[in-house]
Amino acid sequence: MRLNFHRHDLDFTIVCASSTLSMHVRESYQQIIIATCDRRLSLSVSDTYLMEK
Repeated sequence: MRLNFHRHDLDFTIVCASSTLSMHVRESYQQIIIATCDRRLSLSVSDTYLMEK
């Protein structure tokens, strides 16, 4: 599984070989939540990262 975060346009590249990924961006909690069928991975990001344009 590969995750690429692009800072300026907030694009996400997700490559997964076996499972389907569900991605949700929650700006109010400043978290990127990536849920698989098996597990949930929560990554914290900073204000400047999310709000940067």
